[in-house]
Amino acid sequence: MLYPELWAIYARAFQLPELAKTTREEPDYHKLVRMRIALLQAHSIRLNDLAAVSATLQPLP
Repeated sequence: MLYPELWAIYARAFQLPELAKTTREEPDYHKLVRMRIALLQAHSIRLNDLAAVSATLQPLP
């Protein structure tokens, strides 16, 4: 099963456009992950919050 790009969905759900960045915008993967973690921490977004959003997704046809 394939699912839509999660980080774009998280960005919309939490109204944080920076979360939608991919390796296209930031080619250094480790820097990208650190940036995502920092954003999540700064906005008190926990793993349970991400899981709740993920649980609403449907696989792509």
